[in-house]
Amino acid sequence: MKVRVMWYAVLAVAFLTACTGSPPKATGPVSLATSSGRVEFDFPAGWFPNPSNHPFDLQVLSEREQANTGVFEWTSVNVDGNYRPRELLEIQISDMRSQRENFEVFEEESVIRAEGKTLTSIVYSGENQSGPFLYAYTLITFEADPALAVVALQVVLPEKWQQFKPVLKSITASARTRVSRVSASADDSDVFFSPTLGLSITKLPAWNFFTAEQNRENLERVLLKDEELQALVAKYSTTPLVLIARHQEPFDDLNPSLKVNARPTGQLEGKSGSEILSLISGSFKDTFQDFAVLQHPTDTKVGGQPAGYMSMNYSLAIPDGRTFPTTSELWIVPRGSYFLLIGAGTRQDEKTGSRADINAMLNSISFGSP
Repeated sequence: MKVRVMWYAVLAVAFLTACTGSPPKATGPVSLATSSGRVEFDFPAGWFPNPSNHPFDLQVLSEREQANTGVFEWTSVNVDGNYRPRELLEIQISDMRSQRENFEVFEEESVIRAEGKTLTSIVYSGENQSGPFLYAYTLITFEADPALAVVALQVVLPEKWQQFKPVLKSITASARTRVSRVSASADDSDVFFSPTLGLSITKLPAWNFFTAEQNRENLERVLLKDEELQALVAKYSTTPLVLIARHQEPFDDLNPSLKVNARPTGQLEGKSGSEILSLISGSFKDTFQDFAVLQHPTDTKVGGQPAGYMSMNYSLAIPDGRTFPTTSELWIVPRGSYFLLIGAGTRQDEKTGSRADINAMLNSISFGSP
């Protein structure tokens, strides 16, 4: 029986622990994206885009206009002053406070982390010339795309709050990124591009793009040296921006792969890629069997950007008892508020795929204007 055995750069990720007019009739829920197409939300039947001019990147109204959801979207490259996501939320709240009377907290702040995103919510009450309203703010950030942040402002009448509260929460909870694509055209089907990060990588024709679901399934087949570490990896491994593997699955051997993740810089801001690798690499030897460093963290460049690099050998075990002598390579590319973690793995003997192929794809990486 064929099994899936794919190398993953999960180790480093684990240790690196955002109206007018009549509404059109709708027969079911509808998915709508912001004006850039980067973020998408699900709305109940009857909700419709505001046809009037508005300042949002997306504004959607309920069927009888008793509630609405407006969405502002930012990336790290289009915000003057390099604001942090939290500051963007506070700016929106401050702006509303200056335009309303009796503006005060109605429900205290809450934070939910699930499905690769963090939702920070707080509800205010306030009054304008039309009367009292509730203003529910939600800052949404995405693990797979730290350069992207949205703030949802949802407005409802106080007497309708209990009716609409679960609806409004389901809308913000449905937020998902559409920032990355693999082109399906004949000319560039081997090119992956992330418009938000401005990241491009070209795979070799014999290699294959893989989905997030395949990434999750294969991650479950890797055995680490203890259960706690296995749980840690499962918790903190995020959906990759792109995953490329040499062979289609299932493949009954180690499937060479190249994977790119994005992570918030956090307390590591200001450190070089090699410094970050040095901080995390001390724990590697306790994780895999037969671990040996080939190249200690050193400075290099990826796509013309300063980066850190290291490589290592170890034995990768899977549930059926087999082990695979593996060579892994890691690159970290600091990008201000986030960094890219690039991981590659092959058999040590390169029997199922070569490191030369991986280097060719790594050398195709470029950073343009998002």
